[in-house]
Amino acid sequence: MADTHKLRILLVDTDSNYQARLFDLLSPKYEICVLNSAPEALDFFHLYTPDLVVSEVDLPGTDGISLARQMSRRPETRRIPLVFLSYKD
Repeated sequence: MADTHKLRILLVDTDSNYQARLFDLLSPKYEICVLNSAPEALDFFHLYTPDLVVSEVDLPGTDGISLARQMSRRPETRRIPLVFLSYKD
């Protein structure tokens, strides 16, 4: 029997168009969870453990860099890879 487990990606971004594009691109192969802020992501980790976090750098309030720092301080999230995507020039 084939393994049907999809890797989990947590996408953190406030731009709904960007979220939709990435969701459409990634969802056929990955399980995607979309959140709008770093604090929301940090609170959500106890419910959802992703295999990868993809985050915009420029988030309102707590930015993506702070999210990475806070993830690295937590034992349950420090080993989760984080990739920054940004569409700014």
